[in-house]
Amino acid sequence: MKRLLLVLVVVTATWASGVCASEPIGTKECPDPYSAFGLQAFNEPLLTAVGKRLDYFAIRLTYLPTFRHPIVLRYEENGSNLTRRAAVLTGRFGFSAGDLGFQKIDNPSRAEIEGIKQALNDSGFWALPTKDDVMGADGDILMVEVVNHGECKAISRWQPDFNAQVRGLAKLVDLYTALYKRAGIWADVNK
Repeated sequence: MKRLLLVLVVVTATWASGVCASEPIGTKECPDPYSAFGLQAFNEPLLTAVGKRLDYFAIRLTYLPTFRHPIVLRYEENGSNLTRRAAVLTGRFGFSAGDLGFQKIDNPSRAEIEGIKQALNDSGFWALPTKDDVMGADGDILMVEVVNHGECKAISRWQPDFNAQVRGLAKLVDLYTALYKRAGIWADVNK
């Protein structure tokens, strides 16, 4: 068990420092965390601005709890097409991610998308570094990927609610918690 947790920490640190750090603000494609973490069961696309309109917007919030179900929530605005996709895997991230256990795709309102954009700006997301130095032996991992105005930014945080105020994450924690609750999947990890 300790060896598995150590491997997870190393993989997380490698992804955050290697892939995220190599993708400065202004890149067209977000890094692909799903192959690094073995999360292909989410069936999530690579987020990219390539071939998209300048007003294309996407945010994907991936939450990987060590002892509970991995979850993902993606919002996209592509012209008049608005999409929200929530998915939950059957496994426990610290052991095996599992298969797709739940998926819901629907259409959020334009006001909801605009509210997310504003909350993202208010959270200080754009000023956050791709990673911070807070890591542990086990705990939850949050990955946030955003495509906006033709650019991509991705961040990864271990235990984002730990010392959130000091780490500049309090408003981001409020945002992802509210969005996961709204999508009906927060109960899968917050037990």
